[in-house]
Amino acid sequence: MDAVSLGSRIKELREAAGISGEQLATELDLDATAISKIEHGKRSVKTNELASIALALGVSPLAILEPDSLLGRLPVAARSESEELDEAVHRRLRALAELHTVLADAGIQNPQINREWPSVDLGRWLTSAQALAEWSAGHLQLTETTDRFEALAEAMESQLGIDVLVESADSKSAMGAAITDPEFSIVFINSKQPRARAMFTLAHELGHVLSRDGVALRIDRDLAGNNERERFANAFASELLMPRNVIESVLSEKGRNAEGFAAIMVRLQVSFETLVYRLHNLRYIDARGRDGFKSLGFGSLLSDLSDDALRGELLRLRTEMDVNRPPQLLLNRLLRGYFEGVVSARPIAGLLNVSPEHVIDTLKQDVQAGSDLGRTGSGIEPLIQFNAPMASTGTAPEELFAGSPV
Repeated sequence: MDAVSLGSRIKELREAAGISGEQLATELDLDATAISKIEHGKRSVKTNELASIALALGVSPLAILEPDSLLGRLPVAARSESEELDEAVHRRLRALAELHTVLADAGIQNPQINREWPSVDLGRWLTSAQALAEWSAGHLQLTETTDRFEALAEAMESQLGIDVLVESADSKSAMGAAITDPEFSIVFINSKQPRARAMFTLAHELGHVLSRDGVALRIDRDLAGNNERERFANAFASELLMPRNVIESVLSEKGRNAEGFAAIMVRLQVSFETLVYRLHNLRYIDARGRDGFKSLGFGSLLSDLSDDALRGELLRLRTEMDVNRPPQLLLNRLLRGYFEGVVSARPIAGLLNVSPEHVIDTLKQDVQAGSDLGRTGSGIEPLIQFNAPMASTGTAPEELFAGSPV
């Protein structure tokens, strides 16, 4: 890359990060005129300066030198005090993308998986979301289990080649995020959220990855359906996690009451709020019913239940995940890279939340151990009215999928 192209790229990234030339100069301990000269191609950039510029801009040096690479395609995290927590998630995903690049350059790739995913038309986002969810259900083959979250995560990795990382971030930070670039797709889930909410977040981020909507990295602080992309992801997640036939079957067996409502939540491992929104966007309840449910709240549902075991299962869904789950595909590639001398034990330790010494000792003891490293009358009943007249006609999809389903 010549000096003019390099300078232009640095200016582009600086502006995307919301940093002035003077601010960048101060961080690098340079004169402001030096930054101006660099950006206009009138001054060369030393290797150590390039590394410092990349650090100051919050990007990889390769993002500067190779704009068309994966790291170059990842968006820059704009600086803002209100977004500081999300920047931590951005940095984490960027670091994983850097690991991917190192491994890929050494020829260490994931096994070949068919990525001929259905096309998505965001202009017809509801129809596309339903079709993609049906396709995904057929390919993922999710079975009913006590840990549906893990079952979905494993299927995403083994059937679609999409890594899943669950880590503890600040509880006020992003709920989920994803690198959606087909070269390296990975979903991040913040474990500092209730289990049922994490379940929906995982499916929501999967929708973003499968839609290939042209945004290489997405960070979701909330899941509010405030644009077509977010409404698509919510509709996809709802359709995938809460099939209409299952809802109808459970309510037919248990009744359209608190017991039936709770049974759906436990069977599908979704939250009270998520199920309320699903009943609404299926047009089983109208807007008045939806708002009535929200007003009554989860506590009212609990008070209506006589089954203590069912009540306990519901409470478990609202407990914080607070677990770490390494991305299995990337972890396996790192283990290969370690034995081939491409990477050290440090990035493996970082994914497993252990010390590098522990990784080295474990791998020394048994090469095969590497595979083990990863591994009172609330009024509920009247609100559940199928095909409610006010819900069945005259309600736009945008309204049915507005707001946050979690």
